[in-house]
Amino acid sequence: MVCLLIPSAIQVPFGLAWCVTSQYLLESRRRKELRKAFGFYLSPEMADLIADSDFDLHPGGREVEATVIFTDLENFTTLSETLDPAEVSNILIAYFEQTTQCILKNRGTIIKYVGDAVMAALGASVVELAHARRAAEAACDLRCLAEMNVRGKRLRTRVGVNSGKVLAGNLGSSFRFDYTMIGDTTNFASRLESLNKYLKTQVLISDSVQQQLGEKQFVTRFLGEFKVAGKQQSVVIHELFCRCAEANGEEEWIATFELGLSKFRAADFGAAAELMERTTQLRGGNDGPA
Repeated sequence: MVCLLIPSAIQVPFGLAWCVTSQYLLESRRRKELRKAFGFYLSPEMADLIADSDFDLHPGGREVEATVIFTDLENFTTLSETLDPAEVSNILIAYFEQTTQCILKNRGTIIKYVGDAVMAALGASVVELAHARRAAEAACDLRCLAEMNVRGKRLRTRVGVNSGKVLAGNLGSSFRFDYTMIGDTTNFASRLESLNKYLKTQVLISDSVQQQLGEKQFVTRFLGEFKVAGKQQSVVIHELFCRCAEANGEEEWIATFELGLSKFRAADFGAAAELMERTTQLRGGNDGPA
């Protein structure tokens, strides 16, 4: 009897260890497969969160401080009318490939692609205290793509960036939902992107973003106060150009523009007109805000 019990005493712990190890390996494989699948849809960090068994997959959200980015392609609807759907798809895939890299390398999360637009966020799904600065970094990279050549087509992208409180989470129904951000912060980021069309600019940022960038890090210019849809009060808007280390003589014409703007705000329209004309000349004959 003792002889029979000895193999059992060995086999039971061994079997238990084998079961635990097998379960661990299966769980690790499950998480790896989930991460790989979601990695095609979201940022790597977001994919890691969803692959984590503790991630809440129920509808709902939480209020967080974040920075939201919207991008859009100029005149892409008109361009699409001259192309077949397959070519439109190929151009968009190539464009999204480049814009997505700019966002992911700055720890951003791709929220969604809508037509030719990209919505991204920083600081919501992954904790990032410097989310506004990283968003500005991403916007500078996106600006470098502003006059890109994709599959033989000249494309110009526009960007809007805003920081503030958002409701971030799984929003939708019990049948289907998206991880997204809603609220005034998101709406205003979208408005900023659209405003580029009227000002003939490429990257617009809100004052809340500007206040978090610090001095001597980025080249920006103050554009004034604007009344925008959805806002009862006028809002301050800035244009973002590049990192200070990448500056290329912008200081002179930005100073001229801002002096002209101060003259305009003081109702000295004659002096303002002269300074705006000077700004346009310094920029090679083309400056939308001036």
